[in-house]
Amino acid sequence: MFEQNGYKIEYLNESRTGKNSHQKQGAKANEAGAAIEKEERYAGIINAELIAEEVAIQRRADGDVNTQQRKFELENYELRKFYNTEKVDTLLLDFDHSGRGRKQVRNHMMSRGDVYGTSLKDQFNALTVKTFFEMVSTRDDFKFTSEDQGAEIKAWVETGILEIGEHQELVKDYFFRVFPNARFGNSTLTTLKDILDAEFGMTLKACNDQPYKRDDKKQKIKNKSGKGYQRHCHRAFIATMHEVVEFFLAAHAGKITVLSLTESPSERENGKCEVVDVGLPRKTSDQELREAKAKSDSIDQAIKALVA
Repeated sequence: MFEQNGYKIEYLNESRTGKNSHQKQGAKANEAGAAIEKEERYAGIINAELIAEEVAIQRRADGDVNTQQRKFELENYELRKFYNTEKVDTLLLDFDHSGRGRKQVRNHMMSRGDVYGTSLKDQFNALTVKTFFEMVSTRDDFKFTSEDQGAEIKAWVETGILEIGEHQELVKDYFFRVFPNARFGNSTLTTLKDILDAEFGMTLKACNDQPYKRDDKKQKIKNKSGKGYQRHCHRAFIATMHEVVEFFLAAHAGKITVLSLTESPSERENGKCEVVDVGLPRKTSDQELREAKAKSDSIDQAIKALVA
């Protein structure tokens, strides 16, 4: 039709190899751009002027973050305040991952009863996190399976009600607000794993030691040979808190003060990490210093492995 109207048509037959090459080049360019953007952001936050709390509060109230420099200064303050640290460095920014680390720490704190904010909405957010965490940790060592916690939690999300005093709210109105990436598909177990991993920073491992089947009297049921007992045959996992999250959780709670994770370029290369316990004003022994140093080095290496 186009040719009949006087248009000249040329057919371009680009090989698949050429297309793949262009796609790879585009992906590499995107990665390089993201790396440069990350480096500039890190440098801006780390080198930002240290502002006092009253300055940060005033800027928030006035919305005075209309320059990139002031945004970096406020971000630097918020990181130091939240993680109870004297300075911000690359490892701290790696763990925080643009707020993900702070969210994981807050979720753990809310699971223990803390509330961030003063509104009723804030209280319901905290209650949702706390109730969910209690439901998945009903077994020792956070052992959970698709047959019990999965179905129970899905039913709670779909039909459950939260109560604070005389106020009631549907669980589903808050659950997907505090866990925005949660989706209940065919496998509720996968959903629980994803939430514990992304929202709480917990490490999950498959558990081969399945629970025993029990009769109406709660007694273990023997197998056919009579030499052992029947076990449930389904997937089970044990979730444990990553030591890096545990470390920053303690810092946020004020149990330790982080002096520096990377004190200088030479120490950064050696993977050093300095931490002091604010609860111990007495003189520290050489043995305790060596233990603290070993723990610090372990945390430093764990952060690198976690964000790699």
